[in-house]
Amino acid sequence: MNQRELEKTVARGEGQQLEFKHTVDNPEKVLREIVAFANTDGGSLLIGVGDDQKIRGLKTPEEDIIILEEANKKFCKPVVKYQVHKVPVSSKRQVVLIKVPRGNHKPYFIKVPDSNVKVAYVRVNDESIKASREVREILKGSNRNTGVTIRYDEPEQKLMTFLESENSVTLYQFRKLANITKNVASRILIKLTLAGVLKVNPAPGGDVFEYISH
Repeated sequence: MNQRELEKTVARGEGQQLEFKHTVDNPEKVLREIVAFANTDGGSLLIGVGDDQKIRGLKTPEEDIIILEEANKKFCKPVVKYQVHKVPVSSKRQVVLIKVPRGNHKPYFIKVPDSNVKVAYVRVNDESIKASREVREILKGSNRNTGVTIRYDEPEQKLMTFLESENSVTLYQFRKLANITKNVASRILIKLTLAGVLKVNPAPGGDVFEYISH
C-alpha cells in the first residue's frame, strides 16, 4: 500500500473489515479489534489514523509494532497471526497497517489483565462487540469438519413453524416459544446454526438467529 492507496482506503471510512486507531497507547483496545477480525471475516487495522479520518502517522512505528506484538503474545489466546506493513505519510511519520486474516483456530480471546477471565470479540459493521456464549460455541464448532446430527423434536418443530412466518428468532423468544430452559434453547440454536439451518447475526442487545431457506 502506498500513500495514495492509503488515502483512498481511509476515505471509505471504518467498516466490517476496516478500523482506525490513533496510537497503540492502549494495546488492549487495539487487540480487541484484531481478535474481532480474526473471529469474523478478517480485516485491516490502520494505526496512525484517527476516527476523524485524519492521517497523522506515527513517529516511532517500530516501537508501536513491538508493543503490540508483546501484548498479542501475553494477552491473546491463542496468539493471533497477522501481517505488518508500514506506509510513509511524510519524511518523519508512517502509518502501520495490520492485516488480519480470518482465523483458523476460533474463537480467539483476550485475557483480562490480573484475572483468569477471557473475552472473545466479533466484528459487526464498524464495531467490535463481545461474543455471546452461543457465538463462541458456533465459532468453536466451525473449526470441526464433522457433521451435526439434528433431532426435530417438539421444540425444533415449534421453532421451524415460527420461522416460516417470522424468518428470525432470538434466544429469549425461542425459550418462551418452546417453554424450555435457556441452556436447552441455546444448545438447539447452536446445533441448528452449525448444521446450516440458521445463521447467527451477533448484536450488542442479543444475537438474532436467521432462518436460511434451502
